[in-house]
Amino acid sequence: MPTHDEICVTQKKKRIAGVQITVVHHRSFEGSSLVEDTEDWFAQDVFGNVWYFGEDTIELPSRSTEGSWQAGVNDADAGFIMLADPHVGDRYYQEFARNVAEDQAKVLSLDESVTVQGMTYNNVLLTQETSRLDPGIVEHKYYAPGVGFILGVMVKGGDERTELVSRGTCSD
Repeated sequence: MPTHDEICVTQKKKRIAGVQITVVHHRSFEGSSLVEDTEDWFAQDVFGNVWYFGEDTIELPSRSTEGSWQAGVNDADAGFIMLADPHVGDRYYQEFARNVAEDQAKVLSLDESVTVQGMTYNNVLLTQETSRLDPGIVEHKYYAPGVGFILGVMVKGGDERTELVSRGTCSD
């Protein structure tokens, strides 16, 4: 069944662990059915690093909230989602809520060229993402300057491929 995600940077703000964050609404669909509805929480520091402060997620139709976490609650820590000045070999936690969310990234390249949906992007950042909670899964993610995420390719543990197909304004 075809899947797609809709991600919207909202105007909503929230305070977590003393930091003002921006709410990003992320919805995942299988066909026309909503299967996951999530609020992700991000903030950017004065150096340009983008931090991930957690997520409030609901899987449908089960209404499971497994995977939800918030920095500062139950010893969970905010992680980096994007470094301001990445270097090949840098490793960092993207999210750290013990036994709930432990995603990590490693910078593999800073100068990839990638074509997605007929558009070529240069100077693309390539990361390898893993999690201690899913040791058999490795994903490569590509981020273009001025755009952000453009491509994700499962290189171990599956054959999923996620591409940016459009950008626009949100109705949230």
